[in-house]
Amino acid sequence: MIATGAIALAGVRVTEGGDGVSLTIAPGERVALVGPNGAGKTSLLRIMAGVLVPAAGRASAGGPIGYVPQAYAASLLPWWRARANVALALRDRRSSAATRAVDDVARRLGLGPDALERPMRALSGGQQQLVAIARALVDARPIVLLDEPFAAIDAGARPEVRAAVGALVAGRRATLVIVTHDAADLALADRVLSVRARPTRVEVARREAVLAEEPAPPGAAEHA
Repeated sequence: MIATGAIALAGVRVTEGGDGVSLTIAPGERVALVGPNGAGKTSLLRIMAGVLVPAAGRASAGGPIGYVPQAYAASLLPWWRARANVALALRDRRSSAATRAVDDVARRLGLGPDALERPMRALSGGQQQLVAIARALVDARPIVLLDEPFAAIDAGARPEVRAAVGALVAGRRATLVIVTHDAADLALADRVLSVRARPTRVEVARREAVLAEEPAPPGAAEHA
């Protein structure tokens, strides 16, 4: 039985071929997955989240998962208000406790009360991404998986949002896995893993080497 907050991959293959990826992430550990487009970072994260079945191998997670996919907008209900989308992660989303939880996480992420009362289609892409992040964090799940979570957020606001996410994750001692092309996101991680393709494999990356690489343009997205 896997410990609460732990993640384990055993011989996981994104596609056929190769030896597969075996990886253990300890409870409360914070891991960044980096690497070129198409290497399989997003696919590995989706396998961890349980929304993609690997070609081979097994993935296990110890507890509920808060997940922000790369295609975050598709995970939101456009005809609902932002508040209702955030509260969707809560068991009793109409309770006063749920209202307080939504207000608190939104405030910490910089999502204003006016934005919370607007339908999703009336929000900017950055605001929609904040709603997706808030929903992943609102109920303090032991595992948080984030795929390029700040790509649509204005560059000037990213440092504050990143710091808020880090504080929420650390305060709850949650396990974090973040897929990123932005070297600034490495501040959230205890361990940096480089994902390489053909076949997909994972290697320990030197933080200094990643920081020395040219950062991706703002809003760059990955298709893996």
